[in-house]
Amino acid sequence: MDITNRGKVGHPPRILEYRRQVKISAAILKYVSYFFLLIFLVIIILACILIVIAKTKNIILIIILASCFGIVGLFLYLEYFFLLKPMAISKIQAFSEKIVIRQGKKETIIPFDDIVEIKSSVNKHVGGWFTLILKNKKKYRFTITLERIDYLLDAIIKYRTDLMNNDKYLELRKQLILSDHGLARISDLFNKKYRINVIIL
Repeated sequence: MDITNRGKVGHPPRILEYRRQVKISAAILKYVSYFFLLIFLVIIILACILIVIAKTKNIILIIILASCFGIVGLFLYLEYFFLLKPMAISKIQAFSEKIVIRQGKKETIIPFDDIVEIKSSVNKHVGGWFTLILKNKKKYRFTITLERIDYLLDAIIKYRTDLMNNDKYLELRKQLILSDHGLARISDLFNKKYRINVIIL
């Protein structure tokens, strides 16, 4: 297949976002982490009250319990802040010669000329992903949770056909599209747009 004419870049390019499932997961993880950290603070305050008022000295178990809640809450919040939040707020566009990623006021530009390698993986059960490795050693991974991720792949390969052979490109592209359609149906279920019509004869 001729891949030089592929790539939905248009003018202006479509703005791609991570799917609703990612945003819901980010929100849930954030508030669960807040809950654990709140319990941690409450236990610490109660421990301080016991020390001052009741003059209790044996509060080691209370401190251990508080620490457990604090560590879990901190771990969940860091996972939210560094992993899910950047994905949830990302808006991505594939231009003819670059990818632009906007995360709030922060903007990252990935020129296709700076890409030295594309690493990818395909699994028929969980979908696929690809990672762009740049000249400056930075890596950017895109997974099937990004809607129409194939737009990015198409734009890159259209501009840089040397980065991936035709068979590998087509296999990866097919899997990305199939996975994207599957996640889109799940999103429709969340949005109550997907309906199963039962015909009673």
